[in-house]
Amino acid sequence: MEKLQIGPTKEEYTFINRNLPYDFKEDLSQLLKQNRDLFAFTPADMPGINPDLMSHRLAVDPKAKPVAQRRRKMSPDRAAEIKRQVKALLEANFIRELPYTTWLANVVLVKKSNGKWRMCVDYTDLNKACPKDAFPLPNIDGLVDTASGHRYLSFMDAYSGYNQILMHRPDEEKIVFITPDGTYCYTVMPFSLKNAGATYQRLVNKIFQNLSGSKLEVYIDDMLAKIESGEQLINDLKVIMNTLRKHQMRLNPAKCAFGMEAGKFLGSFQHFKRVLTEPPILAKHQTGETLYLYLSITEEALAAALIRENEKKEQKPVYFISKVLQDVETRYSCLEKLAFALLTAARRLRQYFQAHPMTVRTDQVVKQVLQKPDLVGRMLAWSIEVSQFQIKLEPQNAIKAQAMADFIAEMTLGKLTSESWKLHVDGSSNVTYGGAGVILESQNGITIEQSVRYEFPVSNNQAEYEALLAGLALAREVRAKILEVNTDSHVVSSQINGDYQTRDPLLQQYLAKVNKLKEGFEHVTIQHVPRERNARADLLSKLASTKPGHGNKLLIQEVVKSPFVSTTTNAHLTLSNQGS
Repeated sequence: MEKLQIGPTKEEYTFINRNLPYDFKEDLSQLLKQNRDLFAFTPADMPGINPDLMSHRLAVDPKAKPVAQRRRKMSPDRAAEIKRQVKALLEANFIRELPYTTWLANVVLVKKSNGKWRMCVDYTDLNKACPKDAFPLPNIDGLVDTASGHRYLSFMDAYSGYNQILMHRPDEEKIVFITPDGTYCYTVMPFSLKNAGATYQRLVNKIFQNLSGSKLEVYIDDMLAKIESGEQLINDLKVIMNTLRKHQMRLNPAKCAFGMEAGKFLGSFQHFKRVLTEPPILAKHQTGETLYLYLSITEEALAAALIRENEKKEQKPVYFISKVLQDVETRYSCLEKLAFALLTAARRLRQYFQAHPMTVRTDQVVKQVLQKPDLVGRMLAWSIEVSQFQIKLEPQNAIKAQAMADFIAEMTLGKLTSESWKLHVDGSSNVTYGGAGVILESQNGITIEQSVRYEFPVSNNQAEYEALLAGLALAREVRAKILEVNTDSHVVSSQINGDYQTRDPLLQQYLAKVNKLKEGFEHVTIQHVPRERNARADLLSKLASTKPGHGNKLLIQEVVKSPFVSTTTNAHLTLSNQGS
């Protein structure tokens, strides 16, 4: 990706694919320069959406009593920042002064990732008085699915998207906020309102109704142009840009990238980058082909793996789902859980069930149960719901796909408030570096192993404490509540249990850190065990990788660059399923 200057100054740029063929790259550059007016570099560059097409209206409950929040105190530096941002909003005609109001909200400054401040308004009281707009947002899974497999992708982001929509004039007096210099109301739709996202999605659906699905995918203010060949690249972008100009919508050039072969759609969904643009781990299905579903259940979770088979009968995963069973659901019989897994898959993967014949492969008699004429209660309701789809059940004949479904179900962790976990930890140190071994075991056979290498000098006791802290942090990650800790360090176990005094200042810091982490569990016991009963953890502390034992294991290899008690750990994790 490289910068392309599209205006007279160096600050006026956007991004294009540096690896495009020369002719396509030249044509794309000219197209973007010719359409420079579609990019906004300041709020003044936005003409705004015609209010006849869309404006934001508040549906305030007439029974709701207006709330005027009391002005909150703030530091002088924040007051100065608010004053600066209010001035900029006034110059952009995004707000106007309004001295009299019944609704009044406070301003809140939120630190952005780049260190700058974002000014937000606390419309909590107003939002409570407004019912939720039921306008549906696009299905994210569907967007990813339809966008995958295209040759070129162009990523576009609207400039202050919500602010391009005007407020309905009579509703402006309800979105008033207070500052140190007075009270103001927005004339454009602010980000903090409850139904702003639905209004914006309604707008883009209207604007791009003839393009959505074929040439373009839109999720609120994120747009993705999907192009199958280089010949279509310029023509399709021309159509999209003419539509943007017609409706006076402006793009943020710094967040756009054109003609890309790799990119990120919907910034908050990082994994979409791999799904959309790289050779997929998940396979793209073909229209109308039969897909195969494998089901798996455990005491606390269920999972399903959706598979396609090619002409060589090679199986490729299309989608995976999992669900933690809730209180009543955990008491279902095995057959009921399998039927519930099928129902859950049909609900979560509705777009696949509607578009494809579906074959469920299982060795259980789910088909006979769902087709029994004397079904009653929930099983009858489930049978009716899944009967709308073209589902065929046949015996399982592939171990690989079933293994995937089993693994997902086993690694889907539910509420572990009543389950006890065992933690084995061991630390080691030598002249060059130290290490730690951590083994976390659940009652249902799940084992998570962690091998840690320290890139800083440690003493023997410090290494033992580092190992224990790493183990407690891992247990907290899996939401364990009851923990039995085993360590072969007599010093560490005795200091934590109060049998020994801790006089070393460094170890005092470690002890305080351990006690603080223990507060996050319902019950923690720490006991000393002989080294032979801690052999596996001892091996992990000395080796970066070892041959795993039996069962369902997750081995985490980690490099830690600084100790727990001094600075934040800077670690690089590699996760791998280690099965035997």
